[in-house]
Amino acid sequence: MANLADVYNQLFQKGDKINVVFNGQNLGNGVFVRADDNFLVYVDDGDNELRIVPLTTIVVNEV
Repeated sequence: MANLADVYNQLFQKGDKINVVFNGQNLGNGVFVRADDNFLVYVDDGDNELRIVPLTTIVVNEV
């Protein structure tokens, strides 16, 4: 069975526009960088900051 990071890396490619929801709170849109070691790495559109969040507590949708 593939780990969660592998699944996200198959679903999304670097540069894909995504929407991230963390613990039920919409964090907004961003750009997918990669998933690694069960963390999502993306750039937040709101402030162009690099964000790293645990994959186990988020929902990611393609925009």
